[in-house]
Amino acid sequence: MHLLALGARVTACERNPAMLRLIQDALARAASDETIHTTVRRALDERFSLVADDARCALRAQRGFHAVLIDPMHPDVGRTAAVTREMRIVREVVGDDPDAAALLAAAIEAGPRTVVKLPRRAPPLLPAPLPAGSVMGRALRWDYYLPIR
Repeated sequence: MHLLALGARVTACERNPAMLRLIQDALARAASDETIHTTVRRALDERFSLVADDARCALRAQRGFHAVLIDPMHPDVGRTAAVTREMRIVREVVGDDPDAAALLAAAIEAGPRTVVKLPRRAPPLLPAPLPAGSVMGRALRWDYYLPIR
């Protein structure tokens, strides 16, 4: 939603059928929700597309992405504080993302700028190449990779 608000065209990929249905339901509700600003609904209609596929397939099928944002399901780190009930349910439905590193490799190979959202203390997804840099938040870190020219 933040990228749409900035005027970007967004293609979201979801490979899990249950999550895909939940996203489609949320989009349908947003389209008919009078409390959602008209500008937001128009941005969803005009600049947002949802692809029911593995993101690696979308990267191979479509060129011309300016950036890729990877938000993998973070592994359970065994912390004492429980995550929200909603996130526990999402984890049960989706499971882990053991192939997140393969998605990162495909994104880097495709050439656009790539950002990976990770827990602050998590290691990078790939041992090499190391990220060009990181932006630290309180609990999260965004590693970014720049195309090699």
